[in-house]
Amino acid sequence: MPSFKGKGQRPKDPVPDFIEGDWTTTQVQFMTLTDAAAQKDRLVMRRGREIRQACEMVKNFRSLYPDSPIYIARNPDRSQTFLRWRWTKAAGQARRVELSSPEIAGHLRKLPSDALADFARYEEYRSNFNLRIATLTYEAARLEDHMRLVSTVRQMQRLARQSGSGRPADKT
Repeated sequence: MPSFKGKGQRPKDPVPDFIEGDWTTTQVQFMTLTDAAAQKDRLVMRRGREIRQACEMVKNFRSLYPDSPIYIARNPDRSQTFLRWRWTKAAGQARRVELSSPEIAGHLRKLPSDALADFARYEEYRSNFNLRIATLTYEAARLEDHMRLVSTVRQMQRLARQSGSGRPADKT
């Protein structure tokens, strides 16, 4: 890393405008604060819509299978696994379960084929939903980080303009 204490030539722009090469499957766009804030707002609104739909789906499951010892529930913690399967207290110890576990698979095999198909559809929805929510939450958090960083960079640029050249004075 070159020293910028006044010796030698300072590069015109040490940061490239873009990165060449296909290093990711996602196209990275450099956003202004306004663009990032608007995108974050869209993500938060979409996340809210998704959560409302998931809550309706949970109610729908409970109305279809009110006596089922296994049910879908909202996860109260802050993990990105918003929907989880639960084992009712009446069926034993209330706890989180996975439909793929051997214990639960044994119970599922006893279900009629149409109920088993419903459980499979709900599991597919739950899995896809959790992925969407985790992705939306992560992207909104990264946009927030980006906006904070851009604000800091803007402050640094203002300070540099106010102090003149933006370079520390030569101490020779």
